[in-house]
Amino acid sequence: MIDHNLRFELTFWLQIMGDHARFIRDSLATGSDNLVMITTNFIQLFDKLLDKTKQSNDLSLGGEMVNEITATVISFRELKRELLSDRLRNLAVTSLKPTFFNHMLNELERFLTVLNIGIPEGINKENVLGEHLLWSLDASGHAAALAGDLDKVEYSLRAEADCFLIRFDELYLKAVELTGYCRSNPPAVQPVLEAFNFK
Repeated sequence: MIDHNLRFELTFWLQIMGDHARFIRDSLATGSDNLVMITTNFIQLFDKLLDKTKQSNDLSLGGEMVNEITATVISFRELKRELLSDRLRNLAVTSLKPTFFNHMLNELERFLTVLNIGIPEGINKENVLGEHLLWSLDASGHAAALAGDLDKVEYSLRAEADCFLIRFDELYLKAVELTGYCRSNPPAVQPVLEAFNFK
């Protein structure tokens, strides 16, 4: 991994993991004291790792730090998987929906990929489409959550959030199809992909 890219990726993803831990903690049911303690611990860990990443020189962003981050992210994945399982079994431990957990797990898995195999030197069409698939689905979920959290009397804001939801769903479906188009032989997807990226 190139050091400046590594610092950017670690900073980006550690902030997201900390946000996820905060979302989970804030969604926990009353009486979930043990889970509150666990998620608070993850918040502190991710904040500490984020600060350490920001303050590290390029030489200290090596294997030991990546291993520490990887171990923390893997532990966090287990918590997310357990909470997803609880939601799928209708156990009222969190107010977050199963789809929200699924999207958080998708993001976590992407971070683990970065930690395990590094940042690709170049961006090829498969990498670009993978990013479209991840982030358009994520944005759709955020739009749905936002629409669901708005008060019933906020008609114009709810309508706007619904428009974003529809648009991100359209982009996701287009990315799914473009991923299939990559199988064309001879390859012919590049002009279509460039037009899609321009949107």
